[in-house]
Amino acid sequence: MRSSRLFIPTLKEAPPEARGAARALLWRGGFWRREALLPLGARVRARAAAIARQELAAAGADEAAGGRATLREILRREIRSPKQLPQALFSVGDELVVAIAGSLAIEAPIAHVVARAGVTTTAIAAHPAGGAHALVAASDDGDDAWLSCDGCGVGALESAALLHAGGVTAATPATEALLEVHTPGASSIADVAALLGGGAASFVKTLVYVTDDNRPLMALVRGDRAVEERKLCALAGVDHVRLAADAVVRDVTGAEVGFAGAHGRRVPVYADVEVAALPSAVTGANRTDYHVRGFNLGREVPDARIGDLRRALAGDACGRCEGGRLVAVRGFLVAEAGADGARLSFEALVAACVAQHHDGDGIVWPRALAPFDVCIVALGGEPEIAEAAAALEAECTARGLSVLLDDRDERAGAKFKDADLIGIPERVTIGKRGLAEGAVEHKRRGDKEATMIPRQTIVDELVRRVSEVRS
Repeated sequence: MRSSRLFIPTLKEAPPEARGAARALLWRGGFWRREALLPLGARVRARAAAIARQELAAAGADEAAGGRATLREILRREIRSPKQLPQALFSVGDELVVAIAGSLAIEAPIAHVVARAGVTTTAIAAHPAGGAHALVAASDDGDDAWLSCDGCGVGALESAALLHAGGVTAATPATEALLEVHTPGASSIADVAALLGGGAASFVKTLVYVTDDNRPLMALVRGDRAVEERKLCALAGVDHVRLAADAVVRDVTGAEVGFAGAHGRRVPVYADVEVAALPSAVTGANRTDYHVRGFNLGREVPDARIGDLRRALAGDACGRCEGGRLVAVRGFLVAEAGADGARLSFEALVAACVAQHHDGDGIVWPRALAPFDVCIVALGGEPEIAEAAAALEAECTARGLSVLLDDRDERAGAKFKDADLIGIPERVTIGKRGLAEGAVEHKRRGDKEATMIPRQTIVDELVRRVSEVRS
């Protein structure tokens, strides 16, 4: 491939919208823009996709096309006998998705894809019920965030981080009588607090959900907290929940949205331990424009199931150890894998790779993801140099190497700077003096100095280096 024919819009400086070191380098190197992958970026993703196809096929998965939910539904619908199990389908698009029926370990193949791409990751919890893990690469300029305990060091996605119960195993006894108060037009906690006083931590937020088979249930968290739906599913023993439509809320509570309370309702109630710890709280009255004071979970809803329902925040007490606190970590969420399948983000994988492999001059691609194996730089406009560069390109290509030939009419310094910025692992320079001596200049990306190598041996040396990585 000739540089003069390939669209590689390199930049001296990254624009402000290129957030973080990794994306700045990908932007400057002409790999992508905000709207699309450019040719170099597409080549890198194609190499990552090829690795994924190899590892998934080796694990017994078959390639298909479609989203993960669609593939899971097809497997559920089409498999009619245990003799057909296990089955796994995967699809390669903007991301890799895998759907599994039966028992097939997918964590190892996904981890192999990431490792072969040269990315170092840490496995953290991805589901509160266990059995699912995420592979994350810590980086200050990453797009994603998760939580890690400063005591035990265990990490988890925010949706999976287990929180300390604070010794609460049953509801705290009531201290006040239940009292209905008029709160006209106040359907939010902020509005009610403005009328009645008190902070959000003294309120109970009551949310109505429905399961996949349309059974309603209630989830209770403190007013300053949010429900973590994965934890709710784990506590309720269901696969999925969704917020109920307004009509369902009215049917369950007898009131408009914003005035729901768990007392007196004939639906299952699941409450966070912080709600159980409140002796007296404010919540909806199940009557439009009314709330109640003095709500106590143990008295009003004695059958409520108590557990960890709230979304974790930095600073919360860790639920896995004594004394640890959760701290926020930024980076790239590269992949998630569990019993029912997996997903891997090629964008996150590439960005994490660049975050871990770069220097002051540009990207230092691991060979497995590099857009090309070799960059040939032709110095000078003499016909013999162009002929020698073309001959070397043809020979390398015939031996299975992917080659970018920089044949642009540019100064040597500009060509070298772009080669370092793009980060192709091997650079071979053909110049007038070396050509006269039957040698070429060879430099590995990341090395400080170049060496002269006889022209007749350079291709064998390049093939050897690339073969070591591919084997």
